[in-house]
This record gives sequence, structure tokens and C-alpha cells, in this order.
Amino acid sequence: MATDQIRRSTRDWVYGAEAAPPELAKAMTDEQAHRLKALCWQRGERFDTSLTEDEAERRIAELEARG
Repeated sequence: MATDQIRRSTRDWVYGAEAAPPELAKAMTDEQAHRLKALCWQRGERFDTSLTEDEAERRIAELEARG
């Protein structure tokens, strides 16, 4: 097995196949921040400014699913 394959499979195991490693994760977009802030305010939830794009997307989906 090539070294690159080992690194990738280890990263996938540690972070999950769909998640980017922390050093590659991007901060949430302005659009996500605006949407998430509105949803948090409507539902009385705390708005976390430190979320990554992926985390923000999951949090938005979670809050929208609650209705």
C-alpha cells in the first residue's frame, strides 16, 4: 500500500470519509452565517461563530428539521 493511501485511509478513519481534516476546513460562508444566525434567533439557540462550512451546513439542516 502506498504511503499516500495509508495517510488517506487514516485521515478518513480519524475524521470521517466526508469530513475535511481541521487544517483544510473552511470557515462558514457569510450566507451560512446569516441563515444560521436567523435560525438560532428564531429558535432561541446559541449562534456559534466558530463553525466550519460542513458543521454550519449540518447545524442549519438540524434547525430547519425542527421546524
